[in-house]
Amino acid sequence: MRWNIISAKNGQKNIEICRSGQRNYIHSSYNPEREADRWTQRYSYIDKNIKKIYVIGMGLGYHIKAFQRKFPHTELEVWDFNNKYKQWLLTNKIVNTMLENNVVYKSSEDLIEINEMLFERIKSTNAEIIIHKPSLSVIPDNLFFLRNKLEDLHYLKDSVLDKQNLLELNFFQNINLRDEGISSQKECFNKASFLLVSAGPSLNKQLQLIKEAQGISNVVIGCVGTALKPLLLENILPDFIMVSDPLDNIFKQIEGIDTKNLMLYYLSTSNHKTVSSFKGKRFIVWQDAYTLAKKEAKARGELMVETGGSVATCLLDLMVKLGGKRIAFVGQDLAFTNNMSHSATSTGFRNVNKNWAKYTVENFEQTGKVETSKNLVLYLHWFENYIARTDHVEFYNCTEGGAYINGCQHIPLKKYLELIND
Repeated sequence: MRWNIISAKNGQKNIEICRSGQRNYIHSSYNPEREADRWTQRYSYIDKNIKKIYVIGMGLGYHIKAFQRKFPHTELEVWDFNNKYKQWLLTNKIVNTMLENNVVYKSSEDLIEINEMLFERIKSTNAEIIIHKPSLSVIPDNLFFLRNKLEDLHYLKDSVLDKQNLLELNFFQNINLRDEGISSQKECFNKASFLLVSAGPSLNKQLQLIKEAQGISNVVIGCVGTALKPLLLENILPDFIMVSDPLDNIFKQIEGIDTKNLMLYYLSTSNHKTVSSFKGKRFIVWQDAYTLAKKEAKARGELMVETGGSVATCLLDLMVKLGGKRIAFVGQDLAFTNNMSHSATSTGFRNVNKNWAKYTVENFEQTGKVETSKNLVLYLHWFENYIARTDHVEFYNCTEGGAYINGCQHIPLKKYLELIND
């Protein structure tokens, strides 16, 4: 890999990265400064009084200068993961003037140091992290795992940014419902054995066993919204449902259902139409990755959950926060089993177009590969990372189809129910 300074169309400087015969540019080829201003506007939701923001990628600093203008009293800690690149920037005095104004510039290629000095500090302080995606191209190949992790994180954060106005609208409307948070629920499920029911293609073959699980006293059945109708069609009444999506299309998950005897946990930014239409007991769930929710949870002394990008990832952390001792995934294919997107009786069902399935992962039985998509791979990685750092809970994958989830015991659902019934 090599890099050099070139000129954009408007005469401003840019960086060209040459790698494996390909050329990438850190900034716009036309107007780097204007691009940086537009890019920074996407982060208007960040509190102007925030003390510190972590930024991945220095580039030539156009976006850093834009952040300085937008957050003049905020410390910016900028990271790259290529020591030679950082030294080149400093030696050539390309970014030095910025380092005098609340900007700290760091670089490391040591994964242990990066984890301790960056990711652990972000996690412990719930700090904001901004990823300048073009700058990830300077991360060397020996740190491909780190580059992939940052690309995954950027993908998830970007999907949230695209819905920022809708999230905020739902948030303030949901707050006006004055529902309780989850802290009051913690002791209700302490040391319970949970079934986390999702609406993957393999769900339908497990419905009879889920129905039998209703008769086991210490089993708690929690499902995602798309799994509700398949369960109700088999006269299975889950202990609770969870929704997280801000879009109106999730209303069909409860449309036509008498919800008076059901219970709902919903993310603070969930679709307000769906939440307000739910007539049973409701609990608002504050997520730690959303600034407004974080503030509200702290003010109320409430628990927060990690999100991970999907309703099932939210539900997993919720179950742990509620005191789960064992958690079994059911219908959590994370793949297009039998060329299906979801359970055939769920509101999300679609036959899979081959263009969607551009990725493969190890299958449940570890006998081969199963087709999946980028977002499902990200959720799979999130589950695996979460399980790896949560050692006080037993995790089981009882989907009996779809992807293999590292960290889980992979057993049939029937065996899991026998285990917890002993």
